[in-house]
This record gives sequence, structure tokens and C-alpha cells, in this order.
Amino acid sequence: MRRWLDRTARLSAVMSAILSVTNPGEYLAARESLVRLAKESDVAEYMPHWGYSFHVISLIGNRESPAHRDVSSGDAAWYDFLASMGGSDDTVLELFSLGVRCAWRSGSVGLFSGPLILHGVSRSSNERLCVAGYM
Repeated sequence: MRRWLDRTARLSAVMSAILSVTNPGEYLAARESLVRLAKESDVAEYMPHWGYSFHVISLIGNRESPAHRDVSSGDAAWYDFLASMGGSDDTVLELFSLGVRCAWRSGSVGLFSGPLILHGVSRSSNERLCVAGYM
């Protein structure tokens, strides 16, 4: 795990920086809780390398994601973070609750309330990975 954390340090820094600007209250609350978590003996060895401001990082590979809400991803006032890597240029992230359709090309990021906003991602004809960060 430490090797993966070291290799994704740049991604974690970018994700954390974006969260600190878009939702400073969530960022500060997350950092405070991560400092507390660093004192827990079962995860303490990893915490100096955990650069993410999110408590959970999920990797979602080659998946069409039908309309859904993320009921387990924390408070509705907090943002979930999605980063797209790879995929085809015609892939779409849709925020159904807002009536928004976005091109979901490689390098795209999205922050929104996963529990509150009904959302989904279309199928991709190419290999694709989504990194999701949430509380």
C-alpha cells in the first residue's frame, strides 16, 4: 500500500488542493480527522504517506455507471471527487438532478454531492479508470 501511496502522491495533492478551494470546510474537517486517525495504531504507519484529503479512495475500472446516488459516501454537504483516466472521447458524466451532461474525457475531474445528486457515467469503448474520493 505504501508504494501505491507514494506513486499517487501527485494525484493526491491535486485532489486535495481542488477540495481545499471548492469546499474549505470539508477540507479542514477531513484533515483534522485524518490527523486524529494517524494516532490509531492499526493505520499509523500509512498516515504520513496518505496525501488525500478524502478518507476513502476507490478505483473504478471500465464500468458504465447507471443513474445512482452514493448513499454511503458521507454528508450531503460534502463533495465526492471523481477523476477520469483513459476512456473514449464520447464518454459522458451526467448529473441528472441538475440536468447537466459533461464530456468525461481522460483528465476530467468532477466534484459534487454524491448522496444528493443523481449521477451516472456512460459506457466507454476504450480502457478507462475513475478515481473516486469521498468521506
